Amino acid sequence: MRIRVAIKALLGVALLAACSAEPTAYHSYRSIPTAGWAAEDTVCFVATVTDSAVMYALQFEVRNRNDYPFQNLGVGVVCLDSLGRQLLKKECNMRLAQPNGLWTGRGLGGIYQSSWMVGTFPVSAPGEYTVKIWHTMGKALKSPKGLKSPEGQGAATPSATPLDGINDVGVKFIRVGDCDPHQSEER
Repeated sequence: MRIRVAIKALLGVALLAACSAEPTAYHSYRSIPTAGWAAEDTVCFVATVTDSAVMYALQFEVRNRNDYPFQNLGVGVVCLDSLGRQLLKKECNMRLAQPNGLWTGRGLGGIYQSSWMVGTFPVSAPGEYTVKIWHTMGKALKSPKGLKSPEGQGAATPSATPLDGINDVGVKFIRVGDCDPHQSEER
């Protein structure tokens, strides 16, 4: 009798695991030096993708500390295929704190994690796909201390002052469905 119950329980767990297949194909973080994230430092991720004719969503993730001095984080993101062709390029301005200073991310112990969907890109062939991320907070770093929501966060300008308070940045490739990989080229 106990063996039957154990077998049924194992089959139930296996069935649940099979039904909730994770669409995440790649998920990784890179630590930012404790001295700060310099404007000229680009964080690179190389993901091996085994699918073809699939559409992926690219999600950007950040872990910030309590000492992050701004309300927003500006980043540039580019995704390249294995031949170096640009599939996605975007500048994002993401809110890390509410106007009252409360962090929007989830976390404990002074580190908060937030994530944003950057966009989608087609995968036409298996291979290594590269994502490059850099911060665009150069103008804000030259602003007076205490400015929480800098205006004009555009392209990064080299600054001797590194961006403090960012612990890690990460990316996630999420499979969103099958596609005609040539469809996006026609748009």
